[in-house]
Order: sequence, then C-alpha cells, then structure tokens
Amino acid sequence: MSVSVLFVCLGNICRSPLAEGALRAAAERRGIEIEIDSAGTGDWHVGQRPDGRAILVADGKGVDISGHADGFENTWRDVAAGAEALIEKIAGRD
Repeated sequence: MSVSVLFVCLGNICRSPLAEGALRAAAERRGIEIEIDSAGTGDWHVGQRPDGRAILVADGKGVDISGHADGFENTWRDVAAGAEALIEKIAGRD
C-alpha cells in the first residue's frame, strides 16, 4: 500500500510548504517512501516561491523549501481530482 499526504493551507506559500518540507525531510532520514504534496485553497500564489519567513523557519530546522515553487502549481481541488481515493474529512485552519 502506498501512502500519500496532501498538506493544504490558504495560499500554499507558508504553512503547507513548511509541513511538506518537514515530512519529506523526516521520511528521507528514515528511508520511508511516501508521496507528499502541498496545495492552496485558492490560486493567489500559484507559481510563487514560499514566503521568505517560511523559508527562514525551514532553514533553521535544516530543511530547504526555497526552490519549491515548481510544486505549487495546483490548488487542492486540482490535486484531489487526480487522486484515486480522497480522505472523507479534510480539516483546515486559516
């Protein structure tokens, strides 16, 4: 069974990129194969790099999210539309 995780926040430039980067780094350290993505609830920041403050926070923990703009091209609806199964409950806080 493969595991996929989608982190969602409002614009996908702060919280979800941080969460994606943290989980990706932890999975790599432990040799765990997992599909990880992040998305925004809206398309305000599509194609933009993560916010500079988020980059600094991640960097302070040894995680580089600075070159992640290429992964931020979709909203959560775009990502979920391609999923074979979607968790029935999505919780968000903005």
